[in-house]
Amino acid sequence: MDSVTQFDLLRDGVAHAENGLGQGKLDSLGGLSNGGKPQPGELPLARRPSGGKVQFILFARMPAIPCARYCCLAAGEWFRVLDSSDTGVTADPRPLNADTMWQNALSDETPGEAEPRFIPWHELDVPLPHRGARCWGYALTYPEHRRETVNQAPFRFLKQGSVAAHTEPIPYREFLDFELEIGLLMHAETPDRFGYFLANDLTDRGLQVEHYNARDPAPGFTLAKNFPGSLRAGPLLAIGDASLWTEITASLTHGDVARQTIRAIDCHLDPVRLHRELFLEHDADPWLLAITGTSGGTLFRSPQIRERFMALVSSGLSIKRARRSWLRGLSFLAPGDKLVLDSPLLGRGETRVV
Repeated sequence: MDSVTQFDLLRDGVAHAENGLGQGKLDSLGGLSNGGKPQPGELPLARRPSGGKVQFILFARMPAIPCARYCCLAAGEWFRVLDSSDTGVTADPRPLNADTMWQNALSDETPGEAEPRFIPWHELDVPLPHRGARCWGYALTYPEHRRETVNQAPFRFLKQGSVAAHTEPIPYREFLDFELEIGLLMHAETPDRFGYFLANDLTDRGLQVEHYNARDPAPGFTLAKNFPGSLRAGPLLAIGDASLWTEITASLTHGDVARQTIRAIDCHLDPVRLHRELFLEHDADPWLLAITGTSGGTLFRSPQIRERFMALVSSGLSIKRARRSWLRGLSFLAPGDKLVLDSPLLGRGETRVV
C-alpha cells in the first residue's frame, strides 16, 4: 500500500533505493516430484507442458514452521483448513469459535472423523475475526518499490472503513491501481502470535498525486486509500509465530500479466517490531491490523528526469497540470480487468473491475 506519488519536477532527480536491503532466501521449491504428485508439505505451483503432455509439475513447499490456517464463510462460520488447491480448500467440517481459535491455533488438534468439507475459493469471506480493529498502512517498506518511486524513509498512515472480501467486484474509478500486500492481525496480549493474510490495498493515484506532501505524506495516503472497498483481505488467515513471516510469498496477476511478486523477508518491517511499536501507542486497543507495504510492479511509476522536464514544459510550467498529464499517460485498472492474488500459504483470490 505504498506507491509514492512524489512529482517534484523542479527539484529532486530520480532517487535510488539502498542496495542490499532485505536480502534473504527464497521459499524452497520442489522440482521433479514423485510421479507428478506432491510430497508431504507441498502444494502445486505450476504445470510445465511438453508436447501437449505434462512433463513435470513444480511444487511450492509449505513452511515447516508450525502454523494453522483458517477460513470464514459469509455466515460467520470458521473452519480449520486441512489442504488447499487451485479451486478451493478442504476443511475440517467442525465449526470454530473465532476467539478460541486464536488461542488454540498452535495446539495439536486431531481432525474429526467426519468427511472433510470442500469449499471453493469464491465462497470464502474476509478471514478476520475482528473486522473493526484499527488498521495502519505502511509505505515504502520494500526496496524494489522504492526504486520505482522515490527513496524516502518508510512511514505509516491510518486506514479507515470496512474490509471487503477478496472476491467482491471492484468498482471502477479513474486512476485506480492495485497493491499486493501481506496483512497482519495482532492482539495486545499475545506478542508471540500473529495472523497473516493476503491484502490488496486499492489506491486512487489521482488523489494520491494531488495531495502528496513530501514533508507529511501520511494524510494524502489516507485520503487516497480509504474509499469504499479499497482494502481487500483473504481468503485465508494463517496463525503462527513471528518466524512464519520469513516464509511468506505471494503474487498478483493482472489479466494475463504477472505484475507483482512479494516476499515478506524483503520487507523493511517484521511482526515483532510492529506489535511492539503499535501497541505502545495504542495500548487501549485489544486488536490491531497492519498492512505492511507493497513491492514493485504496480501500474503507477514516477517519471524519470527527462520525463519530468518534458511534462513540466508541455504543461506551461504548472506542476499541478504536469502531474495530471503524467497520470493520464499511464494505464490504470479498467472495467473488465481481472486480478488474481495467489500465495502457497495464504490462498488464492480472483476478482474483476466493474
